[in-house]
Amino acid sequence: MDNWVELLPFAEFGHNAKAHSATSKSPFEILHGYAPRLLPPLHFNQKVPTVEEHLCRLDDIRKEVHASLQLASEQMKKNADQYRQKNHLFRKGHKVWFDGKNLHLQYPKAKLTPKRYGPFEITDIVGPVNCHLKLPKTWKIHPVFHVSLLMPYHETPEYGPNYARPSPDIIQGEQEFEVEDIIKSRHFGKNKRLQYLIKWRGYPHSDNSWEPAGHLTHAQKLITAFYKRHPSAPRLIRTMLWYLSRRTPNL
Repeated sequence: MDNWVELLPFAEFGHNAKAHSATSKSPFEILHGYAPRLLPPLHFNQKVPTVEEHLCRLDDIRKEVHASLQLASEQMKKNADQYRQKNHLFRKGHKVWFDGKNLHLQYPKAKLTPKRYGPFEITDIVGPVNCHLKLPKTWKIHPVFHVSLLMPYHETPEYGPNYARPSPDIIQGEQEFEVEDIIKSRHFGKNKRLQYLIKWRGYPHSDNSWEPAGHLTHAQKLITAFYKRHPSAPRLIRTMLWYLSRRTPNL
């Protein structure tokens, strides 16, 4: 589109002719007392109001708009006070659940995405309605959230038990965590190294992490089960070539 400058007056007219949600009236109607038409009628037979009638209508509109804005302001204050009261539940050092509805992490299917993440520790209270959380280092997001997205840390029937975060096993002098499930695979980095997104047993989904395939030598059964569920998921290059050769018919 190269004629957008010519269309600006029409865009401005449309903006000023649209009714506002708080007042139910357009800027044109509030300012002039009527809603002008984009194109004039072919047959003009409307009655022209007197100056006194026009002034009375403007005064009625002013009173109506003032009342609507006052009502909207009171509703906004009510909503804000509701969150301020909720913020009184949280203190620095408390742990909270975080609503994950707006958090876009990598899961193969939406239904597998957890409803909540955590618990996370509150490291600071930012203003009247925001909290600074201690998030996993793998999450590259801003750690300050509105209290409407936070819930006190306690066990509920809706979300199930809290996570105790079990201690790792010590195998040959090194810590080793138990893999519960493999969620996704990818080729990562310049060399396209195969990695798996791991759900660790006893840990919440917020602690899921991408691990190199070489770290999962003791989880071959889980890897096999993962590829049965997701046969087209990324895999080792040599394994992928073998897999494709079996699926390609001989010509």
